[in-house]
Amino acid sequence: MLLHETKVPQLPTNVPEGCYTYLAENIKNSVSIPIFASNRINDPVLAEQILMADKADAICFGRALIADPFFPLKAKKGELNSIIHCVACNQGCFDSIFLMKAITCLRNPIAGKEAKMELRPITKKKKVMVVGSGPGGLEAAKVARMRGHEVHIFEKEDKIGGLINTVWTPPGRSEFKRILDDYNYWIQKLDIKLHLKTEVTLKLVKEFNPDFIIIATGTLPIKIPIPGMERKDVYWANDAFTGNVPIGNNNVIIGGGATGIELAIFLAKYGSLTPECFEFLTFYDALEAETALKMLHKGKKKVTVLEKLPKAGLSIGKTTKWVLLDKCDKLGVKIITGASVNEIGDNYVSYTDSLGKDQIINEVDAVYYATGIKPNIDLYERLKELNKYPIEKVGDARKPATIMEAIEHGYKVANRI
Repeated sequence: MLLHETKVPQLPTNVPEGCYTYLAENIKNSVSIPIFASNRINDPVLAEQILMADKADAICFGRALIADPFFPLKAKKGELNSIIHCVACNQGCFDSIFLMKAITCLRNPIAGKEAKMELRPITKKKKVMVVGSGPGGLEAAKVARMRGHEVHIFEKEDKIGGLINTVWTPPGRSEFKRILDDYNYWIQKLDIKLHLKTEVTLKLVKEFNPDFIIIATGTLPIKIPIPGMERKDVYWANDAFTGNVPIGNNNVIIGGGATGIELAIFLAKYGSLTPECFEFLTFYDALEAETALKMLHKGKKKVTVLEKLPKAGLSIGKTTKWVLLDKCDKLGVKIITGASVNEIGDNYVSYTDSLGKDQIINEVDAVYYATGIKPNIDLYERLKELNKYPIEKVGDARKPATIMEAIEHGYKVANRI
């Protein structure tokens, strides 16, 4: 596919919405035939703005129609909040194509399987308790309610989303916040009862007395046995995204999978000039454009990623991996593969490289581990021991999975209650 033989990303989520409309505008200014704008346009409001700005005569929608086949009809009726937005993850579409698999969609679990996964009528209305509000739990709650069940979501935090709240934090990933915006709409629209800041205990379950329990309690981080992992300056990667831990000047990330690579980009850009500040300062000539560009693209933090496997980013989809690794390179992130960490010490990290030689990174003031996750199933196991309630796990509580896999499984479970 020639569209991926480019040094400039065309389709992933880090491509700003509508940023290629200038190409359509340039062509439109030179010809007298209708011109279509395309690439990363998945919102009717943006599409209308492009047309009103006279940058194009029409808009091409591709992946947006996989995420929501009723997109045009909803836009025509003005039901904009009900549109299920594509987040340009490429997981179900382009990544599947490269693997010679059928197209599906992270946002639309029935895409390509409509006949097999249509909503089933319920035989008896049940009181459904969803514990946790990650993507699997949210989809399960939505589908169970659409089928007619009484649904309650219990979330220990003050907002829904689970790990999605860390997924949309890194630069170029804000589109994923739309997933939460969409689910918040459906929670209100379908009258799903939402109980925030509520940690579920056995006592609460007994008092609530549900007819069915969906466990969507997510995961817990895995700490690999490395001397020094217990140090106070060693943090879980996800806590860096949420701002719950300090950011160092010379940072080492243990683990070069999807989370480790995303964190590397986050840290490398930490403290960089915001686009709003860049526009303001250069518009008023308060800062030279060349200097402002350097401040816009990169922060001042040093970042090293230590990955034990021969290659980094193996858990990232093919259409996105090259973009993230290229970004790491441009931001000066040092990725060392084939590295086995030996010790985390006072201002240093020692490791053995791929050639079997011992190496040391000095002057380290923060270490973050992205060494895997495991299902958080303590509540599930205690409830199973009671043998009183029908219960099923979804999402990462079932097994660590992608957002797409969590949503699809949440749909399936809710569709058979």
